[in-house]
Amino acid sequence: MSQAKKETIWTRNFSLLFITNIVAYIGQSMLNTLLQIYAEDLGASSSLIGTIVGIFSVTALLLRPFTGSAIDSLNKKHLLVGAMSVITVAIFGYGLSLSIPVLIFFRLMHGIGMGFTGPLCLTMATDSLPPSKIASGIGVYTLGVVIAQAFGPAIGLEIAETFSCNAAFFFAGALNVAAVAIAMLIKYEHVSTRKFTVSLSGMVAKEALVPASMTFLTTLSTAGVNSFLVLYAESKGISGVSLFFTVNSFALLVSRPVAGMLSDKYGVDKTIIPCLVFYVLSMITMAVADSNIMLYIAAVLYAFGYGTAYPSIQALGMKVVPAERRGAGTNTLYIGTDTAYLVGPVIAGMIVDVSNYETMFYASVIPPIAVAAILLIWLKKIGGIPTAANN
Repeated sequence: MSQAKKETIWTRNFSLLFITNIVAYIGQSMLNTLLQIYAEDLGASSSLIGTIVGIFSVTALLLRPFTGSAIDSLNKKHLLVGAMSVITVAIFGYGLSLSIPVLIFFRLMHGIGMGFTGPLCLTMATDSLPPSKIASGIGVYTLGVVIAQAFGPAIGLEIAETFSCNAAFFFAGALNVAAVAIAMLIKYEHVSTRKFTVSLSGMVAKEALVPASMTFLTTLSTAGVNSFLVLYAESKGISGVSLFFTVNSFALLVSRPVAGMLSDKYGVDKTIIPCLVFYVLSMITMAVADSNIMLYIAAVLYAFGYGTAYPSIQALGMKVVPAERRGAGTNTLYIGTDTAYLVGPVIAGMIVDVSNYETMFYASVIPPIAVAAILLIWLKKIGGIPTAANN
């Protein structure tokens, strides 16, 4: 009985982090759809919309020399509450923005908080899991984002249509206030064996460089989807686009736990390749979609593709990094993710400007194919996935 209890993922801290994640990401998932509409209303072109959506990654990346070392040496709970508070201010700022420059200012501020919250939450969640449950635990943890995506975009669009985008931003900000309050309930013991220093080793874990390159490529295509899906559907006269996110989220409720369990049982490498195949199929389906039904089919494929490939790659990255270096490890993974969110929307917007949305989606099959190639070459070179001593 004691062994069974030891192996559960549902510790107090993990449960609070899970709830915090859900509440915060309901507000966060509202933003991707709202920013597209709001920026267009302010007169932004497709390229500029992509830049606005992705520019928060600039400040997130600038913080990377400090983030890994800070997470490994400073009080993680205090850092999390502070970073989430910065995000809260930025979201309220969106609602007060009446011009593109002001919107960009608060988007950059948003990046300051995001530079810490992603790696912090992943590190704290991993610290709360037994080593044998890391893949399945991370899969369950990321369901917070899934649940948020099931409701967030639809809630945001409904509020924007009924009232205004500004009102929707204020509602998202209020949700983030609630998330900060929940995060303050976490009882996280601060144990540090490292001093805070700004160094390359504190910023980057070399063991996680290959997984980080895969998180970059995996996120590159989805950054374009997040930035332009609503406008794409509108251009083709497809109604009910908000349900894309709901269908995708309910499919993820099935795909992510299953993928996590299969990864723990058979190995992460055995699950990533099939996920990438679904990812490619989802991009092609979006490119040819001419009805809401086609978009919903794409949403399901997307759930079994990007929705399971990304957390599997994250789990791979955490498995190869020693426990005392998890801050640097998560920081390395998020360098890949942040860079993709910075350049992905811009590249997607440029493709739209010179061609069309369909071409953008067809081009989006290239990154997941590249991920599969990198993974297979890496595994062949090292003779299997290396595992650090994480106990």
